[in-house]
Amino acid sequence: MRFPTRLSSARRPAVLAAACAVAWSGAGLDHARGQVDNLAPVLTTNWFLGSSLAAYTYAPATDTMYVTAYGNPAVVRVTGVTPPASQSATPTVYESTLQLYYRNGDPNRGVTSPVQGGILLNPQPIGAAPSYSLAVIADGGNTRYPATSTVDPSATKKFYTYNLGVAAIPGDGTDVFTTRATLADLQAVAGTASTSNSLARQFAWSGDGQSIYFVDTSGNYGGLWKLGAVAGAPQRILAADIENTEPAVRPTGGVDQIFISGGPGNVGGIDFVTHDGSTTSSRQVAVATSKLLEFFEVSGTMPSQRMQSLATVGDDLYFVFYTNASGTKPESRYPGVYRYDAQGRLSKVVNRTQRASALGSVNLVLDRLQSRTIPVTTGSSGTFAATQLLYREGGINAVAGATAFKPVDFNRDDQVTAADLALFVPQVTIRGQIKATGTSGTIADLKFDMNGNDTVDWKDVQIVEGFLDYAPDPTLAGRIVPALPIQADADLNGVVDFNDFLTMRGTYGSTSQPFTQGDYNGDNEVSFPDLQPWINSYGFRSAVVGTGVPMAPFDQAVWNQFLGGLTPPAVTLDVASGRQTQFQVGYRTIVIAASVTKTGTGTLVYDTANTYTGTTNVAAGTLELADPAAAAASRVTVAGGGRLAVAPAVVTTVAGLDLAPGALADVTSGALAVASGLSPTDLVAQLLAGRADGSWTGTSGITSTTVAADVAAGLPRAVGWMDNGDGSLTAAYAAPGDTNLDWAVDVLDVANFVAGGRYNASEPATWFEGDFNYDGVVDIQDVADFGSTGLYSAGIYNPAATPAGGIAAVPEPVACWPIALAAVAVACRRRPAGS
Repeated sequence: MRFPTRLSSARRPAVLAAACAVAWSGAGLDHARGQVDNLAPVLTTNWFLGSSLAAYTYAPATDTMYVTAYGNPAVVRVTGVTPPASQSATPTVYESTLQLYYRNGDPNRGVTSPVQGGILLNPQPIGAAPSYSLAVIADGGNTRYPATSTVDPSATKKFYTYNLGVAAIPGDGTDVFTTRATLADLQAVAGTASTSNSLARQFAWSGDGQSIYFVDTSGNYGGLWKLGAVAGAPQRILAADIENTEPAVRPTGGVDQIFISGGPGNVGGIDFVTHDGSTTSSRQVAVATSKLLEFFEVSGTMPSQRMQSLATVGDDLYFVFYTNASGTKPESRYPGVYRYDAQGRLSKVVNRTQRASALGSVNLVLDRLQSRTIPVTTGSSGTFAATQLLYREGGINAVAGATAFKPVDFNRDDQVTAADLALFVPQVTIRGQIKATGTSGTIADLKFDMNGNDTVDWKDVQIVEGFLDYAPDPTLAGRIVPALPIQADADLNGVVDFNDFLTMRGTYGSTSQPFTQGDYNGDNEVSFPDLQPWINSYGFRSAVVGTGVPMAPFDQAVWNQFLGGLTPPAVTLDVASGRQTQFQVGYRTIVIAASVTKTGTGTLVYDTANTYTGTTNVAAGTLELADPAAAAASRVTVAGGGRLAVAPAVVTTVAGLDLAPGALADVTSGALAVASGLSPTDLVAQLLAGRADGSWTGTSGITSTTVAADVAAGLPRAVGWMDNGDGSLTAAYAAPGDTNLDWAVDVLDVANFVAGGRYNASEPATWFEGDFNYDGVVDIQDVADFGSTGLYSAGIYNPAATPAGGIAAVPEPVACWPIALAAVAVACRRRPAGS
């Protein structure tokens, strides 16, 4: 039985009075057309609505929906929504009643058509009204003064409550509707006489269930508003230009986090504000546009992209993504429902292709996002509770339901196990290969598509691995480990091991390969760029599926043979500003490179042993060596203005060192050994340049910022040096008297000083022989420096090396110090007079 949208005044009272007693019954649920196992129409409305579905709300305890229409009837109650119940629809308010309510009972007033764009039941008690016993309705219509076309703000009802009753016929609707906010109320708050606003969308309940938040997108009323559900009293809590968004609320400790579409600086993303009942925070980014573009794999911007509707379930944020991109563009597949969880991970619930397959002809309109909990029964896990996202599917005039199974739960048993990955691995194809061609045989495969682009490829593996909670290799403890987008677990058995390398090696040099065959960087071929992702994630293990999986043993001979056949590439590592480790810029360790060039004014930290033999070029900024073998096999060249630094207390080696004019090598409180190519004369020249006037603040050469600070504080320190006898030289943070640079002044240093025989010899001397002030000779000043530090037999004096370790030293008894001084004095007296 169906009623026309308009009835003649002569027929309306009799027909509507009779209709009030009629309940429509119907199947309501269309059979899904495609094999989409988490999407179905929950309520189709064409069988009981005389016009388009406007909004709906759901009462879980009674399995009842209240539906509004852009026409007649105005409100319908539907019981038995969920199978196996039988749906039954009862009109509770007809358009004629609503029209009289709009008109304040005066037929001479003009009104716009019904625009009941939002209806939600109260989730918590309000006064004497129990939960789900009262609905708030948002209306976008206007009421005019009698016999004119001018809008009457006081009569224009923007928000009213509905007591869920059946409106009397005839009647003016005041028996079921109560006005809570008029256009005049909003005008008073906004300070405008404008009658143009935009309110015909779904709102959101506050955390305490006593108020609602709604968005207005018009110029005069634009912003985020709050309204007492019963008390009224509208407030504009954020005056801003906001996209046409249906907001969501996440309450935490009495403070509401309100999610809206992204604004300036985050257009197309998701923003939020917090509201504690009186104060609203500034607008902040919840999900950056860049994160969404990366997730969807879209460069630049998408046409008219926005969050159309939002909902929260616990800590998860669900959103309807909208774009008006044409069907020829990849992003046209994305309109659908997506999830953003508390760990910052994005995943698809359902996309446009799946919607069309399961529901038929769909368009861009999907909104009014709401959630409910439904039981799901599977053969392996019995029955479990799952979240279902309800939304309005405008193209078919229906409320659809998309079940949000756990991400990666491909066999739908409410668990993520190896069985899910066994289903997933065969589905992974080369990059960009469309799975869904419109046939039922491929639509079912789209449950493996994690980002909604109708493909199951490298990107989907990345997303899947993000839900497997890979933990870093234990040997990385103490290092900064970035959140890797690629784990290189080719067989997805939960551990990145040598078998995954062998997979890559087996297809090396071939094209049109998926991730599961070694394409770890997603360029559809297996080549050199796939090596580093595997190196970066070797030893990573999944806490979800990797427990107990043994690692394949590392075969050094096979590894060496593979590296031996590669052509080393030139590598550029850029740190534009700040400080980043090599892992943070993509290299856990650098095993092969023709050259490595550090660019950018920031600091790059080599924090592990790198085995490449190519040259290291510091073109700009700072390269810090924080591991003994950080560049042990590489010759380091530093351009003017560049800086090579040693991390505090680290003793490290480079294969060679070339400093251009204006370049610095800073040993800080560590030590730098140069394996070859640097003569003692050249080393001393660089030290003298760094020493400058004795303050160790030179602008080129070898220096120490730690020494410069110590000297400025009155502490006798310098950069010492030593010829190691094997062609290598060492420069290190040192105190006068520490001849062997072991960061302790002891009897060995006294012996070295005496055995050197350079005191008053007027002969060139080294630091090892006692020239502690770089004047080229050993004299009484060096003796004074030796004795004035007060470090003899005091143990390690390098604060950066204590107590964590450093160079071991065995303190001698304090009583030995006078003997040491006596030995130095004897050596001095033995010098010929006048020497």
